Formats: sequence, C-alpha cells, structure tokens
Amino acid sequence: MGQPFFFLIIVRRVDVLDVKDRIIQECLSKNKTGMSFRDIADKYGKQREFVRSLYRRYKDKNDSVDISDSDTDISVSLDNKLTSIENLLGSDRIAIQSLREEKRQIEQAKSALGRTSVLAEYIQEALSNLDVYKRSPFKEIVVKNHTRVGIVQVSDFHDGVIVKPINTNGHNEYNPQVMEKRMYKYLEEVVMYGQMYGIEKLYIYGLGDFIEHDSMRSNQLASIAYPVVEQMLHFEEFLYNWLVDLSRYFVLEFDGVGGNHDRNNGDKNKDIAENNFSSLILHMCKLRLADNHPNITFNYTFNNQSIIKNILGYWILGKHGHDDQGSKVERLKDNIVMDGKDITYFLYGHLHNFKVETGSRGKKAIGNGCVIGSDDYGRNLVHSNANASQNLLIVEKNKGIIAYHEIDLQSA
Repeated sequence: MGQPFFFLIIVRRVDVLDVKDRIIQECLSKNKTGMSFRDIADKYGKQREFVRSLYRRYKDKNDSVDISDSDTDISVSLDNKLTSIENLLGSDRIAIQSLREEKRQIEQAKSALGRTSVLAEYIQEALSNLDVYKRSPFKEIVVKNHTRVGIVQVSDFHDGVIVKPINTNGHNEYNPQVMEKRMYKYLEEVVMYGQMYGIEKLYIYGLGDFIEHDSMRSNQLASIAYPVVEQMLHFEEFLYNWLVDLSRYFVLEFDGVGGNHDRNNGDKNKDIAENNFSSLILHMCKLRLADNHPNITFNYTFNNQSIIKNILGYWILGKHGHDDQGSKVERLKDNIVMDGKDITYFLYGHLHNFKVETGSRGKKAIGNGCVIGSDDYGRNLVHSNANASQNLLIVEKNKGIIAYHEIDLQSA
C-alpha cells in the first residue's frame, strides 16, 4: 500500500512544477500575447502577486525583471516598494526571512507615500484578500447588568523587544512569547473578576506603546526580536486573537491611542503626530474584525491621541501620558478646560507603574503598569525595577470606580 501512495506524491510534485513552468513561460511571452499578470493568474487560478513573485524570482536569477503590468493602478516604482508589505500579508503568512531588507523597503515606501494614512490604504487592499487566521465569531452575549461594567486599562506592551535576565540582575525576561503568555494570564484574571462582580461588558482603553520600534535608541538593534514592520504585524495578529478570545465572556468596546514608541520617526524632535504606527495596527485589526464579531465594537479614528468616553455617567479620559509631564491629576485640569467636559478620571500609561493620584471633588489620575516589566533602560536611567502588571477597574452607576485591581503578570 505504501508504494502507490509514494508514486502519487511524485506525480503531484511534477504537476506542481509543470504549472509553475507554464506560468513562467506565459509571463515571458506576455508582451507578445498581450496578457497581463492578472490574466495569467486568472487562467491558472492563482493570485496576481503569486504570479508576479514567481516571475520576479525567475528573472532575478538571469537579468533585471520587467514587472510592468497594464492592470496596475500605481507606478511601477511605488508598486516595487509595496511588494514587501503585500508579501508579508499573503495567504500563507510566511515568516519573514530578510529582516533588514523589509525594514529598508518599508522606509522607502514611507518616504514615497509621505503620510501613514496613504500607506494604510495599501495595507487595506492587501488585507482584502487575506483569508487565513479569521476566527469564527462566538455566540452573541446579551448585556443584562447595566449598572456595573469593567474597564480594561492596557498599555506599554513594547512588542518586539528582548529583555535578557542578565540585563535586569535576573529580575525579568521578556520577548514576544512572554508578552502573549502574560496577556493571556491577564485575560484569565479579568474573566475571574468579571464573574465575581457580575460584569457583562468591558470598555478597553488601549493606551499605546503597542510596539517597541527599532530606532528609538542608538543601541536598540541588539535588543529587538524583529524590525518595526514585523512588530506591527505580530501585535495586530495578537490583538485580534486576544480580543476575539475575550469576547467569549464579555461584550467589548475597544478604543486605542498611540504612544511615543509607536511613532513613525524614532527621533522625537522630528516626529509628526499623525504618523504613528499604532494607526496602522488598529486600522488593520478593525478591517479583520469587520462585522463578523457581534460582541466586539472596535472604535478607530485615524491619529486618535486621546479617548474620552462617558461610562455610567462619568467622563473618563485616556491618553498614553508622555506629553503630560508632572502631576497627572494637575494635567487633568487642563484637559477639562480644553475638552469642555467634567472629566472625573484620567487613565494613562507610559510610566510603567500603577499609581492612583487623587485631586479635588473625587477626581483621580490612574497610572497603569506595563507588560514588559523592567529592562536595562529603566534600571540604568530611571532606577525602575517595575513588575509587569495591568489594571482592571470596576465602575458602578452613581458610585464611580469602586475597585482598582493591579493584576500582577510578572510570574506568568
């Protein structure tokens, strides 16, 4: 029985190679036949980018490649720069091999496009053909408790950074896998507290520093797992899966802002506020969620730098916090004047430490911990050896925030 099965495998492999050879021949003669890459792709039941990539790899071994195509709507030069991004978002989600080349191409694309919002349009187009990693929606939850809700205060993931134990005197170790492990421990704790308080709805304040970047500091390339493009892709994939898993237990309403590590330019003196990678991350996540998950409301506004929501009668502000120097409860007064709302609570991240600061008439500023925990930068410059933690706040109608839970994640 084993020999015939082996023979079928050989036949199938030959057939696959034959199809690729025929596609290459079609591409070589497309100028004579008048066929475009899209025509060839349709003929063989493939995607256009598959045909283009196959042809490019063939030509790279021989001479320069002509990738002109009559059905391409943008210039050949710009299309070349976006090929890297489209390949990263391809149907198989292949792991990136040439890390530095991908960084070079995204920097070129960023320079040519000028604005992050334009780049987002091309990522949206690439995602429109993505049919993997789409999770099935869970059964819709009906909210019956309208007097008590939870606030998930999350920030400072710094996804992509590597912290070695030797850099923290053995206190902490961090990498993308540890990040996911810690956040799923946090999910379990949120579910436990949710059941304890009888909560059916969570408001999620995503307060920035989702990724680490790769050029915030001159020595940073030695402490990152992969460059900024893959950091964005990995965190978006994590965020999507994490939200869908959490929506098994609660109705969710998500809002997010960027941080200082999410900004496009590593040099803060040359930073343009709207060019923030968090805009792309959140935009991609919103596209993938679409309308397929009835328990998730994903609020996304391009270049959003603050969150202001009325939750059970209380105005609650959320920001990353890097632009609010000094006492956060004093900065709350400035935001009340600017926004014209009687804000009671100011939620922030950035400082990597849980803190509750009380002002007049019950107003409070609530600092969140971090997922990353301590690192060599914090230990050496700000003398911080913070534990990894994230906040869960419980809000009750006519009472405000009745419980502050700093959930420890260091032991995850």
